[in-house]
Amino acid sequence: MTDIRSDEPIPYVNLTISDSNVGTASLIDGSFQLFIEQSHLTDQVRVSCIGYKEKWFKLDSLVSLNRLFQIRLEQEVIYLDEITVSAALPNPTEIIGDVITKVNKNYPQSNFSTEMYSVITVPIQTGVEAQYQVESIMTGYYEGYGSSRKRFFKVTEKRETGSDPLASINFGYLPSWEIQTADLLLNNRQIGIFNLEFLSDFEFKYQGITMYEGDSVFIIDYKLLRNFNKVTKASANEGNYHGKIFITTNTNAVVKHQFTLVHDYEVDYKKIGDKYFPYFLKGHRTGYLRINKKNIPIIMSNEVRITDMELNSPKKLTEKDQVVMLNMIKFNPNYWNRYYPR
Repeated sequence: MTDIRSDEPIPYVNLTISDSNVGTASLIDGSFQLFIEQSHLTDQVRVSCIGYKEKWFKLDSLVSLNRLFQIRLEQEVIYLDEITVSAALPNPTEIIGDVITKVNKNYPQSNFSTEMYSVITVPIQTGVEAQYQVESIMTGYYEGYGSSRKRFFKVTEKRETGSDPLASINFGYLPSWEIQTADLLLNNRQIGIFNLEFLSDFEFKYQGITMYEGDSVFIIDYKLLRNFNKVTKASANEGNYHGKIFITTNTNAVVKHQFTLVHDYEVDYKKIGDKYFPYFLKGHRTGYLRINKKNIPIIMSNEVRITDMELNSPKKLTEKDQVVMLNMIKFNPNYWNRYYPR
């Protein structure tokens, strides 16, 4: 994915197959991978990104290229209704402060449950690049949003494609990791950007206003300048925490948050009624594992989509019900053939 004028890579471009939950997003360097089932070859793929014109492509035409290809996007100029212009630009620190104080108003405070589809992809560098993919189905139970609210997850199904490069160490893949890590608004440890106590430790840059799913949104970039360990409760290099937040201008609700905190994450929210709920989360992690006395570089990505949500009669889970590691789940072909046939 590149900008048609600057030829610079565009990260976080969404690619979604029409009339389905199948999709992906471009990485920091603009690259992407989209795995297409035979049944989708006659469908179209929607390419969209905030600030750029939307594009549609026929999947069979892209597949027929049989090579790496480049999609170039054109920036979109949004003309808004008449406004009153003031001399001062919006203050990004004040906007983030409003986001924090309005969490109870903008995000659910009552219990709700979800069903989620996750796909973890692991290319491993072992001299010859190979790829392993594991899909899973999870149920989640949330006690609403807030510092003292809990959430529990239970993996119920999994399906593997390819050979697991970490099978020799019985690695426990965690499809709920991105939910626990990326959704900082729902962080019961109160770490990161959405804490009034830490705002003075960040540098903010107001980048303007654009349109997102019918709403006008502020775009704010941020970078942590100091107190890394205190703010993140993590041990890593100072300054390795920065991101971009898209915030509605009328309600001060976060609708998209992209950030790097050692690894790269994204969470998107969608409005249902008068509250905002998470519906897409993504993580891209890199690191090393010790295998057979060698440090093996690991690149792991995970995309989680909310496929169903229950607000009126949520399916309750407790800590005793939790199952979060995929090595505890067996493959059930009847389920996948019925609900996710290939």
